[in-house]
Amino acid sequence: MNHELHDNNRRISVQLTVEEAMALGVGAVFHNQPQVAADARKKIRNSLEAALFHTSRPVDYELLHI
Repeated sequence: MNHELHDNNRRISVQLTVEEAMALGVGAVFHNQPQVAADARKKIRNSLEAALFHTSRPVDYELLHI
């Protein structure tokens, strides 16, 4: 299944905490909060799914082959 993005210049917004941004941006590790980066990725993934697929069910990325 190929998924073609017709409007790939569209923007999404995600609100991250400073710790989440640091974990994703520079790879900071918070040993007392190991889930920080995972939580940030989940926020981004959820926002992307909402923008691309307009659905409330999770997307199986392996089926997209992108």
